[in-house]
Amino acid sequence: MNPPPNIPRWGAAYRDFLAKYFARYAAINVQTENLPYTDQTIDIDPNVRDQWGLPAPRLTYDWRRPNELMRVEFMVKKLEDLGRAMGATHVWRSPTGAGAPGAHHEGGTRMGNDPKTSVVNRYGQSWDIRNAIYSGQLDLPIDERLQSDAHDSGARIHERRCNRESLQEPSRTARVAIPRPV
Repeated sequence: MNPPPNIPRWGAAYRDFLAKYFARYAAINVQTENLPYTDQTIDIDPNVRDQWGLPAPRLTYDWRRPNELMRVEFMVKKLEDLGRAMGATHVWRSPTGAGAPGAHHEGGTRMGNDPKTSVVNRYGQSWDIRNAIYSGQLDLPIDERLQSDAHDSGARIHERRCNRESLQEPSRTARVAIPRPV
């Protein structure tokens, strides 16, 4: 429980704050969408390996861009207004961290018509590994929906329309499904 800025996180003042507000405290959070940027990438880190000795992925990402900062500021003001409208006597902001604030990352396998600028074609089929088809949030550039199940289902139906003749080796096609975060 993060107290207001004028209350220390230890001692009598903190104890008194908890005694008075513990059952009447609420944190309101929001998650905004980030626009897709070409310099935000996922690649193989040349210096890091996982516990099995395999190369580890590296995420190059910074959410602190003008558009994203304006979205966060707009939504935080709305949440403050909401708290006051609910009758809150104390409304304060928690510090904004340097890292990604609760992000759901999509777009690790960019979908497109050009193998030079995308990882998969319109069916989710890899340009480089012709018998690999990716499913899930990987080929979506942003997560603009509250619940992605309906969109994912539609995308999967579209992928199934990919006729077997379009696959280089249809009998050896592997489908890779990456579950979305819960």
